Amino acid sequence: MDREEPSLTRTFRGHKGPVTSIAFNPNMKQIASGSEDKCVMIWNFKPQLRAFRFEGHKASVNSVAFAPNGRVIASGSSDRTVRLWEPSVKGRSTVIKAHAGSVRSVSISSDSKLLITASDDKSVKIWSVPQKRFKCSLLGHSNWVRSAKFSPDVRSAVSGGDDKVVKMWDVETHSCVSTFYDHDGMVTTTSFNPNGNFVAAGSADRSIKVWDVRSNKLVQHYDAHESTVRNVSFHSSGHYLISVGEDSKIKIWDLREGHIFYTMQAHKGGVNGAVFSPNGERFASASDDHMVMVWRWNSEDKKMASAAPSAASASTRGAARSRKIVRAKKTLAAASKENVTPSNGAGKGGHTMPAKTKMATTGGHKTLGARIHDVVPPRAAIPRATPKPVAANLALDEEKLTSTLGFIVGQLDKITGSLARLEDRMTVNEERISKMQAVVATHAEHEI
Repeated sequence: MDREEPSLTRTFRGHKGPVTSIAFNPNMKQIASGSEDKCVMIWNFKPQLRAFRFEGHKASVNSVAFAPNGRVIASGSSDRTVRLWEPSVKGRSTVIKAHAGSVRSVSISSDSKLLITASDDKSVKIWSVPQKRFKCSLLGHSNWVRSAKFSPDVRSAVSGGDDKVVKMWDVETHSCVSTFYDHDGMVTTTSFNPNGNFVAAGSADRSIKVWDVRSNKLVQHYDAHESTVRNVSFHSSGHYLISVGEDSKIKIWDLREGHIFYTMQAHKGGVNGAVFSPNGERFASASDDHMVMVWRWNSEDKKMASAAPSAASASTRGAARSRKIVRAKKTLAAASKENVTPSNGAGKGGHTMPAKTKMATTGGHKTLGARIHDVVPPRAAIPRATPKPVAANLALDEEKLTSTLGFIVGQLDKITGSLARLEDRMTVNEERISKMQAVVATHAEHEI
C-alpha cells in the first residue's frame, strides 16, 4: 500500500465565521461550503474564477449538499429553513420553511429527486427536489436530530441525534426498521458506505462505530478522537473512512485492516466537516478557522481508480484503436503481397506469408498496445524502396503523442498549483492591509 502523504492543493478563504459543512460538485469544478456567517460559498477550482457568495439565510448555515446531477445545492440553517440554490453566479434560490427548529443536516438522494433534512424539532423530513414540496416525516427520535442520509439505492435512510441512537428507516413505508443503542453520547454524524450495506456514525463519546445493516450488528468500533467526532464520510471505494473532530484532527481509517491509516492536523481550530470527492481523488476539510482546504488523496485505490476509465469510454477508445489496427493490418498485408521477396521455406507461390495476428477483443490501451507490433511484417521481407505504411506510422506516433500530452498535463498541474499558492498569498496580504487600514483609522480617530 502506498503510504505517500495527502498533499494540500487549494486553500479557500472568504468566510467570516466557522465553516460548518462542505460538499463537492460531482463535476469536480466547484466545492460548496456553509458557515456560521449565514452564507453559502461556491468555490471554483479554476484559479481565474472568483468564488460565489450566496446570501439569504438569517442564521448559521449548518449543512450544505450538492445534488448528484450538479444542478442544485441544498443548505440547511438555524433560521429553520432550507434553501435550494442554483450553482451559478446569479445564485437564485427557493426557500422551504422546513422545520420548527434549527435544520442540522441536509442530504440529496443519489437520483437527485429527494431531499432529507434533520432538525432540532426531533424530526426527519423528506422532500421532493423537482417540486420542492414536502413528502413525509420520519418520527421516532426523542431529542434533536443531528444527521440524516439516504442509502445509495434510496430505499433506506439513517439518522442520529442527541438521544444517542442511530435509526434505520424504510423510505417507502416511513417506518423505523431498526435502532442502534451502542453510543454513549449524542450522535453527531452518520454515513452509508457506497454499496449501502454498512452505516458509520460518530459521536460526542469520541468514538466511531460501523454496523452491518443486513444483520443489524455492530462490526467495528474505533476510539477515534480526543473529543466530539463532528463528521464521518466514506471513500468511493468503501475501503476508507474519513473523520474529523473538535480536536482539530483529520483521520483516515483503513476499514479492511481495521486501524488508522493517516492522522493530520492542518487546521487551527476544530474541524467540522470532511468529505471525499465523488471520484475518490481528493478530499476537503472545513474548520472553525474559517478555511476550506482541498487535498489530493494519494492512496493506491485512488491511483487504480484514476487509471481505469469508465467501461463505456474504455470500450469506445478500445474500438477506435481496434479499427486503426485493422486498417494497419490490411495496408501492411497488401504491401507484403506486392513487394515481398522470395526466400527459402516460403509459403505457396514463393511468397513469405505474414504472421497470423490475433486481434484483441477487449478495449484498453495496455492490451491493444501489446498487439500493435504483431501486425508489422518482418523488416527483411519489405524492400527498401517500399514506402512505410501511413497507418503503422500513425499507430506508433499515437504513443509518442500520448506521452507528450501526459507531460504537458503534468506541467499544467504544476502551474495551477503555483497560481493557487499565489492567490492564497494575495488573500493573506489583502487581509493584512485591511487590518493596517483599520489600525490607521483608529489612530486617526484618537488624534481628532
